[in-house]
Amino acid sequence: MKTPVIFLSSLLFACGSSSDSAPSVSGAGAEPEPLTMETADGGLKLTQQTGDKSPSGGPRFVMPEGWTEQPPENAMRKKQYSLAGPEGSEPALAVVAHWPHGIGDLESNLDRWVGQVGSKKRASELGAEERWVVETDKYMITHVHVEGAIKPMDGMGSDIAATDSGAILAAFIQPSDESGPWTIKVTGPSKTVAAHKDRYLAFVNGL
Repeated sequence: MKTPVIFLSSLLFACGSSSDSAPSVSGAGAEPEPLTMETADGGLKLTQQTGDKSPSGGPRFVMPEGWTEQPPENAMRKKQYSLAGPEGSEPALAVVAHWPHGIGDLESNLDRWVGQVGSKKRASELGAEERWVVETDKYMITHVHVEGAIKPMDGMGSDIAATDSGAILAAFIQPSDESGPWTIKVTGPSKTVAAHKDRYLAFVNGL
């Protein structure tokens, strides 16, 4: 009568081994897989980065193809990217920052950016191709795109290179709640900044 006992033990052992070798199933709290998608104009591929949503429930950033994420140089920067230059041009730098306690009013920030390319204009004097506004349910986004000679100065970061033919392409983002503004700023050679303008717009529009 020992034979059935041996058979049952063998069966239980086999079942246990099968369970151990089965792949685990991720729970609801697992991070999502990276997602590739395209913009409405077709062709600009974006790669969704996991864990990019801010702790305060702010925007989730979608990194364009061709941008390389870097460790932020300082604590004020939430995200930092290197943008490769076309045809041997120097790269540009894109920086995302959040200002939960404020950073002054809209016009003073835009004036500062305009001044960083050596322009004597005020931001209120910029034309429609240099300054424009996009409004969504969550944000009012004011863009500026200005060109000129960039000379590093206080507040720009030590990784901003001087160039006589430079550009700043930036967004001042005002949320509908009281969480504080965000800024997204691309700085670098004008040719490199221009080459990444569509990617920058897709990046901002994806917030």
